Amino acid sequence: MFILLLFSNPFQAQVGAYTVGYSSTSTSTSVTLPTGNLYLCLASANGATITPGFTALVNNAGYAAVGYSTTNSCSITTTATSYAVGGITVNNFTSYTYVTGTSNYSNTGRNAVINTWYISFTLTDPSSVYILISVGSTGNGAYISSVTLPTGCSQIFLTSSGTVASVYAAYCKNLSPGSYTVTVNTNVGARVNANTPTNMYAAYAVFIFPIFLFNMSPSPSSITQIPGQSNITIIYINKTTSANSLPVSLSCTTNSTNLGCSLSSSTVTPNATVILTINSTYNIAPGTYLVNVSGIAPN
Repeated sequence: MFILLLFSNPFQAQVGAYTVGYSSTSTSTSVTLPTGNLYLCLASANGATITPGFTALVNNAGYAAVGYSTTNSCSITTTATSYAVGGITVNNFTSYTYVTGTSNYSNTGRNAVINTWYISFTLTDPSSVYILISVGSTGNGAYISSVTLPTGCSQIFLTSSGTVASVYAAYCKNLSPGSYTVTVNTNVGARVNANTPTNMYAAYAVFIFPIFLFNMSPSPSSITQIPGQSNITIIYINKTTSANSLPVSLSCTTNSTNLGCSLSSSTVTPNATVILTINSTYNIAPGTYLVNVSGIAPN
């Protein structure tokens, strides 16, 4: 007889949304994106409103919009001569929610000013997050001068049409549950005249993709096996977050040529169980051996 250890501890893996590609411009009314699962879009303009060619989840007075497209293109129609358009292709998400909002500022002064405003969001699960900000304007214009992101987030692009319109995007790969704040500084131009202020119109959307986490554990976690015979154990594959489950590809290996293993299924969608069968030859020496079962979700 010999002792066979299947696992020393249960383990887990994670899958979140990731960026396939992106594009932004201040010289064209559309951008073309790489193909993928989801297309996030945003646009802004100065002096004239825009009509988004994408589904706008938030549209601030027609000068700033953020949303998504069902095709790999983000576009607008407008009579404005200054505008900005951007988009991101996102892949491998299981589900998502979003938070939207707006911010407005009217500068009646003779000098440009920095207007600081904030975006807040809360995560209940570990998540991948995309932050999209669009700033449009009337009069002498407004643009994004700086953005302070939570730790773990990084800028994807910031594109402005001179000093009168901006689009901005950032990605957070794996944020822990908690509350977060983004600080946005916008430069708002001086008034046009005593009767005509310069108005800033900002729109934002925070797209939250809960990360698919799963763990695997055997029952029993160790067995005693007789050489030349086979034995079985059950492997439990369970998700540990609220994200929709993704398929998990399974495989097994051993640390001896006299020991073999097989699984009742090579792909499962949690929550699920599989049967691990272990075979040994008559030549295997007494001792302790390991069987490793790996699970990989697409990422």
